[in-house]
Amino acid sequence: MKQRITGEQLTELTAHQKDNLRKWWKPEAGEPFCAMGKNNEIFNIGAMPKGVVFVDNQGVYPLLSIGQMIELLDKKNPYYHISSPEREGDIDPQLTEHKDDEQWFEEHEILNPYHWVIERNSVGFLDCTTEDLCDTLWEMTKYCLINYI
Repeated sequence: MKQRITGEQLTELTAHQKDNLRKWWKPEAGEPFCAMGKNNEIFNIGAMPKGVVFVDNQGVYPLLSIGQMIELLDKKNPYYHISSPEREGDIDPQLTEHKDDEQWFEEHEILNPYHWVIERNSVGFLDCTTEDLCDTLWEMTKYCLINYI
């Protein structure tokens, strides 16, 4: 299981989302980060040096961990629910043949039992589902960064 987002995933953010991420982030020594240019080119991935302060963290973003994403979601939207994938033996055998066919699950309006699921039940509704918890949290985090205050 992946523990952090990648630098490539940070390139999915809009300028507005990046600004909101920088406002939320409080860099700590040893924390993994990604430095990016104005055109989203990644030019450095490393750990935050001790005693170094970036002015406004311009162009420097955290490689968020699972815990950091949960922390951000708790602050922005405490009304969500995370469901883990079901164990192989608990899944209806008829669904097993469609394990990798996302379109089939969408057409039949069934949640894929092999995926992590996050449901947000406040203003609006959003379902995020992927096979990896980190990627599922990242999808929800991107959504929350659109309106983060």
